[in-house]
Amino acid sequence: MDAIPSGVLEQFAAGFGGPRGLILQVLQKLDYADHAHLCCAARFWQRTHADWVRHLPRSAAELAHRGETLEGLHWLGVDHMGSSWPLLVYCSGLGAGSAQNPITNASQTPWQEPVVQEGQSDLASELYGSRWAFCTEKSNAGGVGNNFHWMVTHEVRLEVDGVLLATSRRNGEISNGSWRATQGCALTLRAFDRTWRIQLMESGIEMRGEGVAAFMVEEGDARRGISERTPRVYLPVNNTNFSTMPSGGTIHGESVRTDFSKVRLLLPELRILCSDFTFSIATGSCYIIGGNGSTRTDYTHTLFGVAQGSCGPAAFSRIDLRGTPLAINARFLPTGWAPRGKTSHRKNGQLVLVAGTGSQGSCAPTFPGTHEPQYPCLSDGHANQLWQQGQFKDKPIMIQLRRVSPVPDEDYGSCYDTYNAPVDWTI
Repeated sequence: MDAIPSGVLEQFAAGFGGPRGLILQVLQKLDYADHAHLCCAARFWQRTHADWVRHLPRSAAELAHRGETLEGLHWLGVDHMGSSWPLLVYCSGLGAGSAQNPITNASQTPWQEPVVQEGQSDLASELYGSRWAFCTEKSNAGGVGNNFHWMVTHEVRLEVDGVLLATSRRNGEISNGSWRATQGCALTLRAFDRTWRIQLMESGIEMRGEGVAAFMVEEGDARRGISERTPRVYLPVNNTNFSTMPSGGTIHGESVRTDFSKVRLLLPELRILCSDFTFSIATGSCYIIGGNGSTRTDYTHTLFGVAQGSCGPAAFSRIDLRGTPLAINARFLPTGWAPRGKTSHRKNGQLVLVAGTGSQGSCAPTFPGTHEPQYPCLSDGHANQLWQQGQFKDKPIMIQLRRVSPVPDEDYGSCYDTYNAPVDWTI
């Protein structure tokens, strides 16, 4: 009598919600004809399934290359650890640049290359629509040392036709000014009856001038258009996934919490990119004074899977991948100066609770393939852009995934103030 392939038997067991032994008992009660028919059907569906997976696109870019223009859920074939299997993911950026751009809706116009105004440099087209935190003062308050750091005094937005929209952080006053970009990455800005001359640095997200500095808060239309035209893959997460950064210590302002509905997947490595906030909702805004009091980092989001703090109460992160075929394949360890951290793994590694802080420290995931925790703390600038540059050994912060398989629960580390945890930081 032919044997049913073990892989198909496991699928039958999972489909019926029963253990393998129970399915075997049922099969033993069948007569020869029924058993042979079931074996034949099982082999047929196994071949059909394998053929379907073999012909699935391996990336969102390949999906777009096949002519797919509909943003949304798609099946991709994942080749990982020597096996191929289907994964239902959310793909964005498909078909962008075509007449049927799914990223735009009826109230929007498709992205177009900005027109450089006469007398402006090519730099201007890169800056249209960008928003900057503008610093005209220095302070040594709020840090752990005596050095001076830049203070954000204005927010400015560089519009087309040389229009500058400026807001004073001190009193909320608004000014419509002007800006002009010339050759050599130099800019002249005028607002509030003042003129500033400033130089765009090589990083593209920082400006410096005499007695003035700025760092990018939001990219311009051109850069956003380019990034949106690059197909991306996201894993929908239906359960509560969030990370926090509490105010206190050298963190000034409001506590920040970021909730994620989808997380960015990097294929074929099968990793989560922790600094993609496309499908997230963030509340609060704060900044950290560090570098012996000489630097300032502004935060409007918190990294996925990272519990980061600075001389204050514990931060928290909750990862819940239940409902997907993926689980976490990383440890979460303290990093930074005088850090502390505690981590709990549950539900075969699909549910992970992280708590941590330190003096510019955190409890953070180990870099894929290593036992070394990644360091999320930054220097002058806006965290969203600095993280994209890659803080850990010039690479973005990532979390390695694996396919779900049985593993025991695990707890390790120590963090004494977890009593401050959000009510939904639960097992």
